Amino acid sequence: MAYYMKNYNKFKQFLDNQFFKKMIRIPVLVLVTAVLILIIFNFFLRKYAGNLKGNAEQGLTKSFEDIYNDDVFGGSIPEETLGLFLDALQKDDLTLASQYFVTGNIQNQIYAYLRKISGNGTIKSTAEQWSQALKNGKGLNDGINRYVITYQVKILKASTLMDYTNGRQFKLGKGKYTNIIYFIRNKSNIWKILSI
Repeated sequence: MAYYMKNYNKFKQFLDNQFFKKMIRIPVLVLVTAVLILIIFNFFLRKYAGNLKGNAEQGLTKSFEDIYNDDVFGGSIPEETLGLFLDALQKDDLTLASQYFVTGNIQNQIYAYLRKISGNGTIKSTAEQWSQALKNGKGLNDGINRYVITYQVKILKASTLMDYTNGRQFKLGKGKYTNIIYFIRNKSNIWKILSI
């Protein structure tokens, strides 16, 4: 037992030593300080990154809304927009023709579609069908910002058509069909083609 007491007393002297206390205290203090700095840094980083993300999203939203609302390609009534679209097609100005559609991906899709049907020689017959909508179509207004024109199309022989929104082809047998052109009015009171 005396051996243990002797070693215990040496151990106690070692713990009471000021040098040992400083040796332990400094790493513990450094560790606690590092943890606190990491916590504070993480808090501000999340807050700052969240603000950046929110500002970026708000900026994108505002810019798209501004582009959509400031769009001047279109008419004061849906029929005028359709007429402007058909005039651009007659002039073979596919870029201008696609501008009469709602801003964004739809314009890209219709431009690609117009290029394709221009390339295969069916743009004139397709434009003639759309002009029938202007001459004989029936307009329906929701009283706010949406409008549709319905018109009859007579297909004389079975045809393969392409959906411009996804590029898929589908077969259409001969007969009479009702087509619909959708319009939407932006905040500048300009009517845009949503779908044709």
